[in-house]
Amino acid sequence: MITALPRRYRAWQRRRVLRQARRSELGRLRALGHPLANALADAIGGAAEPAQTRDERQAIERIERLRRDLAASDETIEHLDFGAGDASAPRARSEARRGVPVTMPVSRLATSTSKGQPWSGLIFNLVRALRPDRCLEMGTCLGLSAAYQCAALAQNGSGRLVTLEGGPAYAAKARQNLAGLGFDNFDIVVGPFEVTLGPTLEKERPIDFLFNDGHHDGDALLDYFEGTLPYLAEGSVLLVDDIAVYQSMRRGWRRLVEHPAVDLSVDLGAMGLVCVNPRPLHKAAFTVPLA
Repeated sequence: MITALPRRYRAWQRRRVLRQARRSELGRLRALGHPLANALADAIGGAAEPAQTRDERQAIERIERLRRDLAASDETIEHLDFGAGDASAPRARSEARRGVPVTMPVSRLATSTSKGQPWSGLIFNLVRALRPDRCLEMGTCLGLSAAYQCAALAQNGSGRLVTLEGGPAYAAKARQNLAGLGFDNFDIVVGPFEVTLGPTLEKERPIDFLFNDGHHDGDALLDYFEGTLPYLAEGSVLLVDDIAVYQSMRRGWRRLVEHPAVDLSVDLGAMGLVCVNPRPLHKAAFTVPLA
């Protein structure tokens, strides 16, 4: 009991410091004068409680009910993984290009691999605030992040998501999950990003919102950004997951922030977002600790 109280106090103090830092940085972001500054600040600031209306609450609760069901599942999936591996055992790009057979418990995918709150709320809020016509996701997994995007697009009343998944088994499970939630505003494209990304960009251009949650490698991150740049709408937003997990991703994120086509970046800790402007007049970078 004596040790528990200081531990709880330290946790409370840490949350308090994070809230203060978040408010300060969001205030600076709002004052920037960038055309997307207020929308981004609203999306980030409300990430922990994204649902503002009854319809939004019901949509999010359906997704979270699915997440709970998946977390309790004893199902496993035989998956062909084209990703970068994990932080303790990263894969070479040549190995990732071939694909590595893995067996994954659905429960682990639902609780560890897929993004929970406040990150799911951030994704939902960004799509609601930015009102993109075309969303592109790289890395579908079970379809939970895709579900948040589909739900936000449905609330917007327009827009469509195209999500890329390397492994056929994950894609099939995601399609089942999204259809089970009643969504029909999505397409899943199956195959390695190196094969599927180019044709998808050509077909779906211009992309207004891109969520990169796939190949977590810093060099790949920059290569994919360069490849997508001609197909991105001016003023589009790119959200990148796991910018701090891998050393290569930390390097890749820093290089992305410095890219001449990026005029605004926000480091959120586990994720980062950038705004794309091929002719930026100035650059601004923010650090907003979300969790």
